[in-house]
Amino acid sequence: MTVIYRVAHDNDDLERVIDLEIAVWGIHERDAFPVHMLRLARLHGGAVIVAERDGDIIGLNIGFPARRGTETVLWSYVTGVHPSIQGENIGYQLKQAQRRWARNQGYATVCWTFDPLQPKNANFN
Repeated sequence: MTVIYRVAHDNDDLERVIDLEIAVWGIHERDAFPVHMLRLARLHGGAVIVAERDGDIIGLNIGFPARRGTETVLWSYVTGVHPSIQGENIGYQLKQAQRRWARNQGYATVCWTFDPLQPKNANFN
């Protein structure tokens, strides 16, 4: 089964990203990104990148433009993969897709958020 990495296209994609975010982190829906914030990221220099297999969104990556000193960078805020398929290299490939997208958009730097109390997360980033 082939995994396709692409930028989220529309509100349906964004709604499915939110559903996946809830599944990955087990959060309440009110704590998930609202669709309008994901849309704003997409419209103003950021990207929501998804991993899709057989029509299902199985991975997500969200990045926003941010200032770091005098440079505008892409801040890679979150990457997640459906719990049932974690460990299949999909998260890494999402980061690579984000890197390619950022270069194509003129970003010289991508910065990452990570939780140092989560060893797998720190190692991944």
